[in-house]
Amino acid sequence: MPELSSISVKSLLVVLVLLAAGLSKGAGYTKSNGNDCSSKPDTGPCRGYFPKFYFDPSDKKCKEFIYGGCGGNGNRYDTKEECHKRC
Repeated sequence: MPELSSISVKSLLVVLVLLAAGLSKGAGYTKSNGNDCSSKPDTGPCRGYFPKFYFDPSDKKCKEFIYGGCGGNGNRYDTKEECHKRC
């Protein structure tokens, strides 16, 4: 087996650290339980682009917002129909 150069080892270490950091961000994902119809929409700390719906109690309507992919709160629904059914 050929000997690894110090540059190769450092590169491998950087890749592993970045991979671990990416996996830990995904660990914060929360699935909406559909029990929260009063909170403001919360995009969460991640930077994804996932169209979702939230219930706006002042208008008594379900409205679209962009969810980042992790975190957030329970006022998040995949479809407008699901939002209306729960709230």
